Amino acid sequence: MFELKSPHEFCVDHLGKSSVQIIVAVEGCGICEAPGAEPVTFAKGDAVVVPACMSNFRVRPQWEVELIRAAVPGDSFRAGYQR
Repeated sequence: MFELKSPHEFCVDHLGKSSVQIIVAVEGCGICEAPGAEPVTFAKGDAVVVPACMSNFRVRPQWEVELIRAAVPGDSFRAGYQR
């Protein structure tokens, strides 16, 4: 759980592997910003999905925001790979 009162930079790299990031506002509201993408405003109960292809993103609280951040760690995907 993150309680933000000022902008915070996040990295999508999780244990050396890029991963989709999901942030869910538990209280308050904020703006999610990523390079080359339109800013997304979110509030309590909203979820924002940040693709793994983004190297980083920033959450800028509007006053204050509490959020949960989830990532989906896993192996790198290789085209043509079969189990």
